[in-house]
Amino acid sequence: MARLWANLILKVNRAQLRKRKVRKFKDMLSFDPTSGSPRYREVPKEELEQIKAEIRKEASMEIRREILRYVWAALAALLILLLFKACFGL
Repeated sequence: MARLWANLILKVNRAQLRKRKVRKFKDMLSFDPTSGSPRYREVPKEELEQIKAEIRKEASMEIRREILRYVWAALAALLILLLFKACFGL
């Protein structure tokens, strides 16, 4: 049973990794062996603005999703409370 659970978790993790766009951002990094630290490649101003706009758009979508999660959780809690009140008269 634990083995099946582990396989399921691995599949979910792999699916989440595929969704990430880390590779796109790694392309912008270059490693400098003399200083030992990563350096960002020079990006034209238009491309930089496009990247920033994309990041802002993804962040706002994530905020909306999180707000919806809280709203659904509150509605579910309210529904459960009303069901208990109706069934048990609390």
